[in-house]
Amino acid sequence: MSFQDQMDDDDITDPVLFEKVIYTVVSSFCLCYDVWKPQSRKTPGTFFEAFIGLVCQIRYPRPRFQMTKHIPIVVDVPEVGAVEVVDDGALEGNSVSTDLAITNTETQQAAVISLKITTRERIVQPFAHQRILDSAYPGRHRSYLTCISEVQRDDKTTAVKQICVPGTVALFQKHLS
Repeated sequence: MSFQDQMDDDDITDPVLFEKVIYTVVSSFCLCYDVWKPQSRKTPGTFFEAFIGLVCQIRYPRPRFQMTKHIPIVVDVPEVGAVEVVDDGALEGNSVSTDLAITNTETQQAAVISLKITTRERIVQPFAHQRILDSAYPGRHRSYLTCISEVQRDDKTTAVKQICVPGTVALFQKHLS
């Protein structure tokens, strides 16, 4: 079954093919940026987020699924006896800013996906977000850390170095999740 057929089907029958296509597309773009625009550190991560967002829009279409980057937090206002929902409450602290959130509109269950080029890049983010969401909406959100590489080019030597932080991930899993 082809990648496109799997995107259109309800079940991914060949997850290895799916992973290979995603890895090849994203890695090719990132490698080109490392070679021709080495000072542009943010662009590969932005491409990774945009590409996965596009794949998810095809795989999880509307109206059954909704995709967002911000999860609004409902705030109780006891003195007024009302509930306030702030849609773009990033400045007020009334939303969680994520890389991608996919919500099933029927069940209101959501997958919150942190998309990182490496685990070293803001690894605490998905764990902190999950703690906030568990507090605000117990059992409604599940966080997934999605990384595509564990190497980075050293600006000074142009050598490639490994930057995986499995010990840190294990600590976060044990004490934050």
